[in-house]
Amino acid sequence: MAHKAFPGHENCFLSQGNMESERNQEAFKEEIMRRSVLLALALALSATSAPALDVDLQEILGRGDSNNDGRVDISDAGFLCLYLFAGGQEPPCLNQADVDDNGRLDLSDVVFLNSWLFGGGEAPPSPGPFNQYCSVDLTLPNLSCESECGSRSYD
Repeated sequence: MAHKAFPGHENCFLSQGNMESERNQEAFKEEIMRRSVLLALALALSATSAPALDVDLQEILGRGDSNNDGRVDISDAGFLCLYLFAGGQEPPCLNQADVDDNGRLDLSDVVFLNSWLFGGGEAPPSPGPFNQYCSVDLTLPNLSCESECGSRSYD
């Protein structure tokens, strides 16, 4: 691998070569898509002369946040297990709880979330979980969502 010094900065080098991988490219594409959606929403909401953006706040979500507390962690897997297998409270946003985005709530969502949280598995599909970002789910099918992203609305 060749190195190239920057003029005036002889102690700084740039390695030349291909340091890309398919995984890095996919992660980059997903991040660009997420940021593009957020930018489009921000621009649409901040434009004074443009018509209002017709996005219901209940369509904005952070995938994996089953208990809707604004974070994605082990409590979400527990909350979803209680709902699925012990008659626990229904998630405020079923679409957020659909961690693998297959249009159903089932054991595969719990397994997918735990694999990502603790086993280095694949991150849940866009949008989220980025713990600080909520976004519009552009995939189908979408399950119902009775609350805004990260706003716990149950007792």
